[in-house]
Amino acid sequence: MSLVSELQQEALNEKVPVVGLLRKALLVANKLDLKDFAEWIERELNGYGDAKDIPPYRLVSGITHVWNPYRGGYQLLHFNGPKVDERYSQMNFHLPLSEIEHLVGSSKPGGSIVASYPPKLEQRLMNAMRYRMQPSLHIEPSQFRRILDAVRTAVLKWAIELEQKGVSGDGLSFSKKEKAAASRSTVSIETYIGSMHQSQIQRDVQGSVQTLTVNELDLEAVGKFISELEAAFAA
Repeated sequence: MSLVSELQQEALNEKVPVVGLLRKALLVANKLDLKDFAEWIERELNGYGDAKDIPPYRLVSGITHVWNPYRGGYQLLHFNGPKVDERYSQMNFHLPLSEIEHLVGSSKPGGSIVASYPPKLEQRLMNAMRYRMQPSLHIEPSQFRRILDAVRTAVLKWAIELEQKGVSGDGLSFSKKEKAAASRSTVSIETYIGSMHQSQIQRDVQGSVQTLTVNELDLEAVGKFISELEAAFAA
């Protein structure tokens, strides 16, 4: 079986880890001297150091909570208006894909993945609170599965495009004709993953992640506690 055909089959097989799929894709990209594809794959494997290079599919949404030290649990953080809520409920994830894959694999049914805000943004949020409590973004694991699916689909589309141009490979090698056909392609990696420039992604938000399971909050109990806390401070 040709290397490109193997890539297609593994992209279709949900049991094949995306990280393993990317390593094979990196081999293909380097052998064909497709630098933009190789750079994208390396960023996915190693993480994105520059926020402007993070592609749109790595934007995740969640719900902001604060840690309540008095009760030892989380409670919802409400913002003054939907625009502010939207700003702080979205986060870019620059982490290597292996860490994202681990987060998805270790998540529990009904749980959330808890992401810490960057220090400056965390401080900004805490300064705006009446009672300073540490904020975090609680994200459903499906948001991270979407990232894995986007990468898998991009590799599949790319492999199909190579085959259509007559590039398949023999073992671990490609002929001069195949390399020439691949180099003449005008298709960019952004065709498969979306533009990484001028997108609606927050540039200053890059999440660090803690794998914690958070059960559904008892909103009535939270409301009662806030009333009790305000009364205590007012006394």
